[in-house]
Formats: sequence, structure tokens, C-alpha cells
Amino acid sequence: DVESQVGIRLTENFAMSPAASVCGIYFAHPEANYFGVGKVRKDQIVDYAKRKKMDETIVERWLAPSLDYETEAPLPEGPPPLPKRRSRASSPTAERAG
Repeated sequence: DVESQVGIRLTENFAMSPAASVCGIYFAHPEANYFGVGKVRKDQIVDYAKRKKMDETIVERWLAPSLDYETEAPLPEGPPPLPKRRSRASSPTAERAG
């Protein structure tokens, strides 16, 4: 019984609960190695902010440890605000269904 052994269960929609639960399939190979991704350039921040309709300074705060450049102004202290979520009524899926 997984739930009693590790404290994780599947919901009726097959999501793992608690939400912090993770699972994966790992493949091993003797020549496999880990790699890191590069730093994020300013043009990537501009593009991402535009696509997500977010302010560039907010995106820079979220991705500060991964930036490949110094920001023009010091980044504010504390966590950045959460991005605004679109309502279901304004989502592309809802628009197609309506």
C-alpha cells in the first residue's frame, strides 16, 4: 500500500497528492552526463516578457540568478509578485468552445 508506506496517493484525476510529490522514470547510460543550461540574455527576457504580457523588471526578478547581464537598476528585495492569471472565461480554450 503506497499511501501508508510513503504518504502519497492518486486523486480521482490521477494527480499525485500532496502536490509536492514527484515521480519520474530515469534512464541510465555509462556515457550519460549532467549539463547545465546557459545564462539568460536580455533579448530572451524581452521576448519572454512580451509573450507573457509581463513587465520586464518582474521577469528579471524571477530569473535573477540566471541572468547573463547586470540589470540597469538594482532588483528590489523580496520575492517578485506572482504573475496575473487569466480567467478561464478569457482563455483560448474557452473562446474556441464558446
